[in-house]
Amino acid sequence: MTLPNFLIIGAAKAATSSIFNYLTQHPDVYGPAIKEPAFFAFENEIVDFKGPGDERLNNTVVTDFDKYQSLFDDVKEEKVIGEASVVYLYDEQAAYRIRHYVPDVKIIVIIRNPVDRAFSSYGHLKRDGREMLMTLGEALKQEEIRKKNNWQHLWHYAEMGFYYDSLKRYYEQFPAENIAVYTYDEFKSSPIDVLKKMFKFLEIDETFLPEMSRKYNVTGVPRSKILHSFLHKPSGVKEIFKKIIPGDIRKSIRNKITDKNIMARKTEIEQSTRELLQNMYREDILKTQ
Repeated sequence: MTLPNFLIIGAAKAATSSIFNYLTQHPDVYGPAIKEPAFFAFENEIVDFKGPGDERLNNTVVTDFDKYQSLFDDVKEEKVIGEASVVYLYDEQAAYRIRHYVPDVKIIVIIRNPVDRAFSSYGHLKRDGREMLMTLGEALKQEEIRKKNNWQHLWHYAEMGFYYDSLKRYYEQFPAENIAVYTYDEFKSSPIDVLKKMFKFLEIDETFLPEMSRKYNVTGVPRSKILHSFLHKPSGVKEIFKKIIPGDIRKSIRNKITDKNIMARKTEIEQSTRELLQNMYREDILKTQ
């Protein structure tokens, strides 16, 4: 039976998609086609989130252990086997389930300024045509209602930025030497250096240089909203494609078209909302440092 010996557990909107894709280029690293199976957050649960577009998460998370284990059936000679589910940092049960199944696992965490993380998460859902409110400030006022109505974690713009208790859970369950924490800013300024540190942490060849020209899951504005909607929302046509085109090929095609269709556009969080969030996070940031 093959299970992961490393996990990227978060945070959401902290370059985890890019980092996971760069790590899995290493010949000694294996990652499944499903980057975020989220098994340790949703084991044996009925996943039925109700937010706009949440059905995609409902359909892709893995809740059955045998199905989760099968994600790693194609491992060959790779020494390091992992996946990257950002909900693990946020979910209150994930750390305990991870310890139960893979107690010796190595854990990578990337944390981002929580104010910027919240705004990026808002921009992500805005990009995908799921967030209809015009400002992050408006969305924050709806956060508690959305949580009560069972919208998935990505909608929890403010709450996902409280890192202290989440990290504390992992340090209580795993030895400190098995946890590596990096910052988003550190990765943005010196990506090669951070990846070398990660390779060293995973005890594999540090001299390997991945191809890093592509950034994954970036926030931006679609050139064609119709095309973007087709790529990222369920449809009858896509169900037909699923039957005739393998999942990894579909994913590659979707990613390439998405890259061409997304325009990077610099937007700024409204100042009043930035100040609100800075005050909200101040104590948590001090405890986390």
